[in-house]
Amino acid sequence: MEQVIAALEGNTESSVVLATPLEPRDLSRFCSALSRCWKVRLLVMRGVQMRKAEVENVMAALEGNTTLQVLDLSFNELGDAGVKTCLIALTLGDGKDGPSGSAQGLLTLLLDNNHLDEHGAGVLALLGLPHNIRTISLRSNQLGDRGALFLSGALPGKSMLAELDLRDNDIGEEGAAELIALIDRGRGSIRIIQLQVREANACAFWVPQLWGRSLRKHARCCSA
Repeated sequence: MEQVIAALEGNTESSVVLATPLEPRDLSRFCSALSRCWKVRLLVMRGVQMRKAEVENVMAALEGNTTLQVLDLSFNELGDAGVKTCLIALTLGDGKDGPSGSAQGLLTLLLDNNHLDEHGAGVLALLGLPHNIRTISLRSNQLGDRGALFLSGALPGKSMLAELDLRDNDIGEEGAAELIALIDRGRGSIRIIQLQVREANACAFWVPQLWGRSLRKHARCCSA
């Protein structure tokens, strides 16, 4: 932890990886250093036992940050409350029109394995609000068909999201059909949705035709 805080305070590293649990006694110092660091492009906080309170402090520290491009909060214990806190900070921010929240330069957000189940999946509607994120991974949660339906209803919304990874979420044929229909509709910027449908992998994506402006959909399926 001391090395991570020193790297942030020194504002010398473009990649910062936190590999130990974020203890309450270290949270204030870590967030204070993060709020003053403008060089870091990649921030990895995988499996550091983050919950709603911790992510709220981290997102507050990123308010106004325009340089962070990749944020990995996977393998924590955010649940629907923590994920909601994170997404509100990234989308609503100060409430002004357009993307105006924390980490405005963020392009990739990883929220794998964070105990987000179908009962709390409604928070994913926030992804339809304005933000600059291009890639979001929600792998290994428990979204199910209900979560897939929430996403298909909210997206693309006003977001710039291009790629969504939903593998290992127990999504069935109903949810998968709605998500693929989201690409079929051709609205917004979404081009890739990766998902695992029970015993089959299905990846739907758009590829520009070389000879025209229109887009052509490709689907790839294989046995798990």
